Amino acid sequence: MGNYISNSIWNYSNTSYMRTWKVKKGEFRFSPLNVKMVSCSTSFMFKSFIFSPETLTDPGNSQINKLFGWSLDPFNNNSIRVGWKAVHGKIQLWSYFHKDGKIWNEGQKLLYTIEVNRPVNISITKTKDSVMFNISQGESGIIELVPYDKKCSMFGWEMNPYFGGVQPAPNDMQIIEL
Repeated sequence: MGNYISNSIWNYSNTSYMRTWKVKKGEFRFSPLNVKMVSCSTSFMFKSFIFSPETLTDPGNSQINKLFGWSLDPFNNNSIRVGWKAVHGKIQLWSYFHKDGKIWNEGQKLLYTIEVNRPVNISITKTKDSVMFNISQGESGIIELVPYDKKCSMFGWEMNPYFGGVQPAPNDMQIIEL
């Protein structure tokens, strides 16, 4: 599945598109800033990532950082995302939702645990009343269905990586989008 990263040097060359998302110590937003509107017909999103070893720093709380997804309205009252956090030297991927303007804790579910320095493929599919997450790394993976009945209104926004909740990034970090 391509070359893996060694010694924090990014050398994955089996792709024509690659973006490096970076966050500085003490900040929440990854750069580059990327604002992209999505239509109500958006019901599927697929991305591949490689997490750098720096993402393994656990800030000592249980916050879920955001990886990607989209909002179902212009104000992010309802959104679907994959979140992540570092736990015991691995990255846990979580379902993460906003529902009616609030974090929907009932929808947060540990989906899969991955390793850094290895590509991971993630797809999110929105159906009428649920969201399907499909995650694979190497030869293994999962498919998880989470009930979620919110509908799109007008348009929404593609949601990019974000560190936090409460605690900012404890050190510089980067995530490669393939």
